[in-house]
Amino acid sequence: MDYENSILISELNNELEKRSNENKALWERCHFSLSDESITYSKIRDPPLKVADEKHISNDMIKALKQTRRSGTLESFRIVTKEQEYILRAKSVEVMTNWIFELQKIMARAFISQISEEEYLSSNVYSAPSLRRGLPNKHCSPFSVGQRNPGALSHMLHDELDSDLENIRLDRRSSCSSNGETALTFDMEFDDEERRPLEGACVHAAQGDRRSMEDRHLVIENLSCYAEENQWPPSCRALCSRHHPHQLFAVFDGHQGARAAEFMAREFPLALVQTQAFERDPKNAITDCFQKLDKEFVRQAEKEDWNDGCTALVAIRRGSCVFWGHIGDCRAVVGTLEEGKYTVTQLNQEHNCGKAEEAERVKAAGGWIVEDQDWFVDRIPRLFADDPDMLKDVASPGNHWRTTYRLNEELAVSRAIGDKAFKGKANMESYDWLYPPDGTHSGTFSADLIISVPEVGEHALPDSFSGDQMFMIMACDGLWDVVTNELAVSYVRQILLQDGSFQKCSEKLVKLALRLGSLDNVSVIVVPLLTNV
Repeated sequence: MDYENSILISELNNELEKRSNENKALWERCHFSLSDESITYSKIRDPPLKVADEKHISNDMIKALKQTRRSGTLESFRIVTKEQEYILRAKSVEVMTNWIFELQKIMARAFISQISEEEYLSSNVYSAPSLRRGLPNKHCSPFSVGQRNPGALSHMLHDELDSDLENIRLDRRSSCSSNGETALTFDMEFDDEERRPLEGACVHAAQGDRRSMEDRHLVIENLSCYAEENQWPPSCRALCSRHHPHQLFAVFDGHQGARAAEFMAREFPLALVQTQAFERDPKNAITDCFQKLDKEFVRQAEKEDWNDGCTALVAIRRGSCVFWGHIGDCRAVVGTLEEGKYTVTQLNQEHNCGKAEEAERVKAAGGWIVEDQDWFVDRIPRLFADDPDMLKDVASPGNHWRTTYRLNEELAVSRAIGDKAFKGKANMESYDWLYPPDGTHSGTFSADLIISVPEVGEHALPDSFSGDQMFMIMACDGLWDVVTNELAVSYVRQILLQDGSFQKCSEKLVKLALRLGSLDNVSVIVVPLLTNV
């Protein structure tokens, strides 16, 4: 059976408006047509040209489908390829809905085309060095359609088993409970004799489907040695040598360029130790350091006319406690194995305008928020088809629209380092915003839209535990967009039980995120939380 061609694409011919690439306030009237192979469009001109200036988008080039809603109303939709993003709208919501529906089918066909009927996934994801492609059930239809609406495609095949991962970048920088914590517990069986000795912290990163790598990170397993090697001032070296272990880990997720992430990775360690609060109150030290470095970078960005920004997640391991701080949408999760059960603890909560307190602050300052949704295809059942225990422990989200709340229709976070256009009255009021279409915005702002005040907390470690019973996963949103906390922790533990190393854990988490459909940069640090490092 030809599964790919079993998905029938309906032809569409409509007048749509396409946002100009040069001027985001300008919409160009175009004629769009959809066929089985491609999307063709041309500008509508008056008088019409004798030869249409047609352009083509091949269906197999489509990487993502998104839609934008304002106050719950569908406003536009986007076709994303690796090279370009096409923002489209129509006067009729029904026309847009029809296009979205057909584009979902094109994405389903793209997933299916990467699966060979002759090759079946015969080994599980832990032990297979590369995943082979195959259909899970050849006698079943891979695709079914209910009523005609964008949410009807509940049975699309959901797997892209691409093991040819390019641009894997490895960088190891090493010198030799809070109010936001949430926990979930589930049963896990294991054999004591299968426990493996653990290594030091590890990191793995991939550029993914982005044009550039904007993530940066820090892995400093001995802060005292790091201070000595980098010839820090004697007073700073003394502070670093007072505790054992004394470690520093960080993930910086850049956007609009990598300059802010690079700046933080370069400046943060020494700036942190130089804060007055570093010795007595690491949490306050993180807060002071974030705000100090943010001001420095924004000043430099104003001089150089940079628009770069970054989110940040840092963790200081000092003795039997982990002090952490973050701004943005990176996340830290602790996995603990005690008495045959896993406890999954999320340390921090993301900063975005989907949170009521963040939305209220942004709106009070003069900002506005739109809902940006992308079509998410659940690939977990396919990827773990041979592992019923994993499927039992890890909830599958199903196919759904995933919502991102964008501040002023641009940033997906409400706190970050840099982003000068969102800070300072002069910067904000001179920026070329795409203001709300109702014309009610005054063009003025009363406070910074993006702030650099972090959420901070601490996570106390138990007095005694064996090394493989607790570890921390720190990662950017490229992982967490497609991997749940429970899946990440269960996945790491399974790899360790099968004689894997921590380096393999971080690497396989990155590959897992890409296989589950992440289109972002992906950076993951896995830290064994040991009392006797």
